[in-house]
Amino acid sequence: MPRIIICFLLLGVTGPTEAKDVLRLGYVEFRPLVVTGENDKPRGQVIDLIEKTLTHRYQIEWLNIPIGRIQWGFENAIIDGFPMLLRSTQREEYAEYFADPLYTIQSALCSKPPLRFDPDAMVSVADQLNGKTVISVLNSITFPFASDNRINHLKLPYDSYAERSYGLIAQNRADLVFVPVGSIFEEQVKQGKLECEKLGAKISVYFAFSKGNRYAAGVEASFTTVPIREF
Repeated sequence: MPRIIICFLLLGVTGPTEAKDVLRLGYVEFRPLVVTGENDKPRGQVIDLIEKTLTHRYQIEWLNIPIGRIQWGFENAIIDGFPMLLRSTQREEYAEYFADPLYTIQSALCSKPPLRFDPDAMVSVADQLNGKTVISVLNSITFPFASDNRINHLKLPYDSYAERSYGLIAQNRADLVFVPVGSIFEEQVKQGKLECEKLGAKISVYFAFSKGNRYAAGVEASFTTVPIREF
């Protein structure tokens, strides 16, 4: 009997642990900001930013889901949110964005040294790319010359984009590669294997949730004191 009483007393003192809400977030690999690690668990600066801000309140479940499947994921309640979206009129039909961006990225054009274009030349960058083979992301909405038919476009899916595009550059099968985040090739630049030049303005990336999602307001409130990161 004394043991039973002690057990009840301990239960009364400690009490049940409050369960956290489960927040299901989608992601895609976006090196170097998001990388799929061991056991298919994502890691990287964006993942760290989100988990540091939200894990005190939510249990986060990550789901690798292609950009083209986000609408399906939202409409079928597979995911609650996606912290890696650019604003577009089409996406606003099924997604609700934070008022402010979660982070910004700076794109770049890279090539073997010396750089295959001169950003300071009187001739425009587009004219300098005339006739060159340029690698860009398949279905990218950030490559500013995507519709310029003077360029020999080589479009790759983002899966293993950094490795495949660098391999093509190293083999002289392409002249330049467009990278949505200039730091993708940070190591190759340090080693003198590539040169990169910033291209265009910074791009804002947003946290988006499915329409009417019950967690959206609380998650956005958690980020009100978190500065917008720059990558």
